[in-house]
Parts: sequence; C-alpha cells; structure tokens
Amino acid sequence: MKDIMGIEIENMSAASAVRRIMGLLAREPLSVCTVLRADMLLLAEKDEEYREYLSQTALRIVGDAAILKAMGEERKDRLEELENHSFQTQLLKELSENGRPVAVLTETEAEKEKTVENLKRNYPSLSLAGAFSMETSDDMDDAVNHINGLDAELVIAKLPPPEQEAFIFSNKGRLNIRLWLGLGQASVAGEKKEKTAGFLENLFIKRLFKKKVNQYQEEKN
Repeated sequence: MKDIMGIEIENMSAASAVRRIMGLLAREPLSVCTVLRADMLLLAEKDEEYREYLSQTALRIVGDAAILKAMGEERKDRLEELENHSFQTQLLKELSENGRPVAVLTETEAEKEKTVENLKRNYPSLSLAGAFSMETSDDMDDAVNHINGLDAELVIAKLPPPEQEAFIFSNKGRLNIRLWLGLGQASVAGEKKEKTAGFLENLFIKRLFKKKVNQYQEEKN
C-alpha cells in the first residue's frame, strides 16, 4: 500500500485486480470498487466527505499513469496496462466467460447508448442485464428501484465524482447487487475516444496532481 494524498492505494497488476474483483463477486454483502484517476484524488484533497468515501471502498484500482508514477512505478508493462485498458478488457472477458450478469449505469442517455453499443460490439458474450441513465430517473428511489429491477450481480457505473461515490454509499444497503465498479469518467475498454479531446485540461490536472503529491509528501515528512 502507498499513501497518495491521504488515500491508501495498492499497486496491483490488471490480472491481480481482476482476481480480486471475481473474489468479491462471490461474497456478500455488496462490495464497492473504484478506478482511481488523478482528478479524483485532487477532489478528495479538498472534500473530506469524498475522501472518506474513497477510503471506504473495498478495492481501489489505479486507472491513471500519473498515480502510478506518484507511487514510484515506472515499469513499462504497468504503464502499458493502463494505456491499453488491460484491467477493463480482462475483467469483461472474465465476466463473459463466467456468465455473470452485468448492468451499466451512466449519467446521460447518450453515454448509456455509447457504452452499451461498445460492450455489445466488443464483448458479444457478455451477459448484459440492462442499462440505465441517471438523467431519466425521477429521484434517488427511482434510480435504486430501476437498478434493482435489472437483476444484475455487478454494476459498472460511469458517473462523475463525487456523485458516483455519494450515490453508492448513500444507497449501498438498498441495492440488490454483489459488486459496484465505479469507472467514473474513465473509458470502458474498446471505446473510441478523440485523442486530442481535453488535452490541455488533462495536462493541467497532471501537473497540479504532481505538485500536490510533492507538497503532501513534504508536509508528511
């Protein structure tokens, strides 16, 4: 475990993360897992409640090269795993082979349609129980009831922080699922994204994150 800005993070390979996920799927009660990005840790630095949410997750998976580097990890194979979305790819293949029913939760209808299309195209054997977007829900109760109605074991959530973690921890005891995997704004493996989209914003986030990590370590030492 490595302390990055107050959040304990384990440096595990994609294969190890998938094994851990499948192990949690076999257990009860519901486990909350999240794929961490630098912008999430920057938000957690300012928001104590959000930092507590992240700390309560059963599994925190590195989804950003900036975090890996902050952990002192520079190996090419680990960095390539992130670039190639190896964790998502291996997990979706494992879920397909085991017939585990999966549901998708997104913020918008457009994102839902895009994600479902990608999953059906790239993982045709995946048992897709259904999909739901928060923009079509009347309130929190409606969203919970709709998710439960999909009869899935695992929910892949693509909601922005901090709403993603606030939703699951506010409703954890009401959801009839085994595992919640929060991807946030990370890509699902196979999605086509414009390489230049958000380039300057991402560059700013990476520079700010590196500065904040260094400040945190200096204050801690």
